[in-house]
Amino acid sequence: MFALRDTRTTWTIYALLLGLLTAVAYGGLAAQALDTDDFEYLRDAGAGAQNLSLLFSDARELPGRPVAEIVFLLGHSLWGTEPAAFHLLVVALHLLTSLLLAQTFRRLGADLELSLAGGLLFLINVAHFRAVQWIACLVYPLALSMGLVVILLFARYLTTNRRSLLFGALLVQMLAILAHAGSVCAAAFCLYLAWRRARRPLAAAPLLAAAAAVPMLLHFLYPLAPQSRETLSVVDPVAIGSQFLGYIGRTVSAAHWLVAGQIQTAEIAAGAVALLAAAWLVARRRGPEADWAVFALLALLPFAARATIEPSRFLYMSSAGASLVLAWLLRAGCGQLQRFGGTTLPK
Repeated sequence: MFALRDTRTTWTIYALLLGLLTAVAYGGLAAQALDTDDFEYLRDAGAGAQNLSLLFSDARELPGRPVAEIVFLLGHSLWGTEPAAFHLLVVALHLLTSLLLAQTFRRLGADLELSLAGGLLFLINVAHFRAVQWIACLVYPLALSMGLVVILLFARYLTTNRRSLLFGALLVQMLAILAHAGSVCAAAFCLYLAWRRARRPLAAAPLLAAAAAVPMLLHFLYPLAPQSRETLSVVDPVAIGSQFLGYIGRTVSAAHWLVAGQIQTAEIAAGAVALLAAAWLVARRRGPEADWAVFALLALLPFAARATIEPSRFLYMSSAGASLVLAWLLRAGCGQLQRFGGTTLPK
């Protein structure tokens, strides 16, 4: 629809635009007070600053995410317990993740217009999610950004067969899981890419091994961590399936307005329709919209067994893939309107 050129100037202007939108959409967070787990993470950071031996201890109030704990410790060392600084850190991480997401779209085959639109939609669509409203949730943009690096390295490995790229992807995948275990979706997506694009599913075996081993290691080291206990909070397969469909439906609806409370029947039905639409995309199309529909689904799977009253933070990673699909749908709709206008309206 627009005559855009893939140049450094275009990306610089795009980054400045996203920076301006970030200031408008998230500037108010600097005055937001602490809430819920924010207090515990800051107390843990303070204890770690006093005694580094406590940094990875299971005696902490909220243990089990070592990479995130290092980030909190560094922040505490720089500005203490100032909420505004931590909120701005989360916002900065989200901005950088949005820019990296647009680059990932482009590197994996989406055209420039679609890549830029997808990154912009992701930046804005999650503005009301707890993943960017809570200091404690900085683990989500942190883990997603590292997961995107994993995908970029692995996609490059598929085309070059350079083992250093695979080793780098493996290392970053392990670090991403140490930030948040939900980032295992990156390894699963790499398996999909290896199958879909190269017919080499075994190429993703090292990443899948890490995606299985590191969470089990964390569960063994930190059995009392909240995420270790909550992961198995739902054990009924039917309930897990319904919750998964409900999360799919809420990923679509929560991108446009705040939806709170328990998953509703209508959301489960909407999720079933979206799941069928994604299956159709994968079966009938080979474009980026099909690939990122798969990512959106994979990113919800790690949370399907976790029940919570307000799950918006669980939708953050999935929204990265959904934003590209939404951008594709919007462009397709605009194209249909242009064709309709061109055939029915006089020149």
